[in-house]
Amino acid sequence: MRKIEIEEYKERVLEVLVKIDKICRANEFTYMLFYGTLLGAVRHKGFIPWDDDIDIVMPRDDYYKLGKYIVEHPELELNYIDVSNRDDTFYYCAKVCDAKTVVNESRYRHINGYGAFVDVFPFDYLPEKVSARIQYRDKELFWARVVQHSAELMPGQGHTLKQRIGKNVAFYVSRLFDAHKVLLKMHKRYMKFDEKPTKYMGLPWDGIPYESDWLKNRIEIEFEGRYFYAPSEIDKVLTRSFGDYMQLPPENERFYKHHLECYLMEQ
Repeated sequence: MRKIEIEEYKERVLEVLVKIDKICRANEFTYMLFYGTLLGAVRHKGFIPWDDDIDIVMPRDDYYKLGKYIVEHPELELNYIDVSNRDDTFYYCAKVCDAKTVVNESRYRHINGYGAFVDVFPFDYLPEKVSARIQYRDKELFWARVVQHSAELMPGQGHTLKQRIGKNVAFYVSRLFDAHKVLLKMHKRYMKFDEKPTKYMGLPWDGIPYESDWLKNRIEIEFEGRYFYAPSEIDKVLTRSFGDYMQLPPENERFYKHHLECYLMEQ
């Protein structure tokens, strides 16, 4: 295997997004660029220079349809990793991976088929009342962290004694839970909540409320010289996510935050 550097990694990830886009257009699945990817498209017409990932969001029904399609079409050379089809994943969202690459993250145990990836998030309805939304977020964030800690290879390193103790406790307590069962229960709760649409949508454990109306319509936007779908209310979405999103962060914060290595499986 040959280790690939960051620019080649971005090319691989972009190709995964291109394949997802083609699948979704052909099958009328709805997706949208979101989070840092949407910000990069608006501010840089592509990747944020110090970022290397791609995030999209989908309605939950289309999220599952996309996964089923990828699994049934191995000729796409994509791997689909999600709690709906794998019992070894510790990721809340689906990872659509380039099947020709292998990714290793220094902090977490390895998952077979994990390569250069696009994160696909299912969006769900959130409580309308602020107090209920905060309570909902806190509960789901607790379980999301349990799952994350369960996949760590060693306890995290804190800056203070209190932080180190907390990370050690979280590491060992998480071993008491079956991450797959926890994730399945999380997704089932969200599907149940979706039965009654509300004014807001988002990730339950994240808690940022995006108005459902902002996500009803889509436009196309340029990203790395190609065009992909994005929510039509881009300014509202990015302001809710980042505040003054056109303002660049301080230079000391412009660095890659992911701790992963990617290797190309040579023929």
